[in-house]
Amino acid sequence: MSIDTGNSNLEREILQTISYFDVFSYPLTRRQLHVFLARVATTDLQLEETLQRMLQNKLISSSRGYFYSSNRRDEIVAVRLENERRASRMLRQARWVSFFLKQIPFVRAVFVTGSLSKHVAERTSDIDFMIIAELNRLWICKMILTGFRRIFLFNSHKYFCINLMVTEKAMHFPRHNYFTAVEIATSIAVWNTPFFLKYQKENAWIHEYLPNWQPLMEEVAPLSNTRSPVQRIFESILGIIRLDAINTNYMLTAKEFWKRKYKDFDEHKFNSIIQCTPDISSVWSFDHQTRIVDGFHQRLDAYGLKEAL
Repeated sequence: MSIDTGNSNLEREILQTISYFDVFSYPLTRRQLHVFLARVATTDLQLEETLQRMLQNKLISSSRGYFYSSNRRDEIVAVRLENERRASRMLRQARWVSFFLKQIPFVRAVFVTGSLSKHVAERTSDIDFMIIAELNRLWICKMILTGFRRIFLFNSHKYFCINLMVTEKAMHFPRHNYFTAVEIATSIAVWNTPFFLKYQKENAWIHEYLPNWQPLMEEVAPLSNTRSPVQRIFESILGIIRLDAINTNYMLTAKEFWKRKYKDFDEHKFNSIIQCTPDISSVWSFDHQTRIVDGFHQRLDAYGLKEAL
């Protein structure tokens, strides 16, 4: 992609990027602004010159190395710094939880996602995990993980929230948009780096939305890529059981549960938030995504911009 030379175009993309993350009350560092600029490849020098001009024109604000919307007070930076400190502790906890997860039968990789993958955590934040499961064993794996959470964690999601599980066959995300691109780009590998590299390769399309993004691996010291002996033993024991039928039946049971819970949703709306297939188990909050989009559009309107992400 060619380097942008139009200042107005770069300014517009900076405003859009800041507006998007402002929905999450998330001021950006200069490096993050560069990484998350949508569809505009630019140099560090061009970005710095444009940011200084925008600050002088009061289009954006900055404090302690963070950039944010001009209608925000600098307290937003203090909040982010506090959330960063909390996230640092929770990432260490996520590593310990991941050590347990790699003992679970048919778990093949563990990634951290959500707000924690962006190195922020509010007091009410959960540790969101994405799990890669063995082919044809995803729902067995989910059944074991759900049972553990309900019995030993009293169904708490605080340190054990798994909203997305996929098999190696389904690591490509078909919904190509800016929101998904950011979530993929900020995912953190905690266990099984080779799977994580394959996950990034399967989703190389995110460069269309984030041309300045480059993969990083140093956020959290990943666990050893080798499989656990405990996991191997459990899988050998389970191998004597007819797992294919159990896997399928649990998937169908889960789908019926969600259909009853969202019985007022039409098929399109249901499929937009729930996926129950042999290779994917996911639950997304429809209202959450709607609030993000609505909040983003409101901020763009304040700048007189139209969405182009």
